[in-house]
Amino acid sequence: MKITSTYSVRLRNFNRVFDDTVEVYRHAVDYFIELVIANWNTHFANLSRANDCIRVAEGLSVRTKKRLMTPYNFCHDFMKFPSYLRRVAIKAAYGHTWSAPRLQVFGGFFGYNSPWRARPCASSIQYVAKPHH
Repeated sequence: MKITSTYSVRLRNFNRVFDDTVEVYRHAVDYFIELVIANWNTHFANLSRANDCIRVAEGLSVRTKKRLMTPYNFCHDFMKFPSYLRRVAIKAAYGHTWSAPRLQVFGGFFGYNSPWRARPCASSIQYVAKPHH
């Protein structure tokens, strides 16, 4: 029996297949960043467990048979978005948003009264300055 190895074969532009998926995922993270920021004081600021952010964000944005009306409608904007990817996007958005006030509390460089004077975004893993509302 002859054994063939493919370690020397180089695949070109293989990762381009995922570009559209990554772009939609980043838009979903941006969507949830805005949701978390808008509801930080009322829903997200005092969560005790790590996965509570998923439960809260889905309660605000994902409509089901038992939950017909929600303040946000994620499924309308992102049709057929897989639930596992949605939950990862929620965790990423919560992590980006949670780090902004923590950075200010522990001596961050914002220097403003509001922790969201510079808002996080998913397009690049850095803070993008936006006008304070």
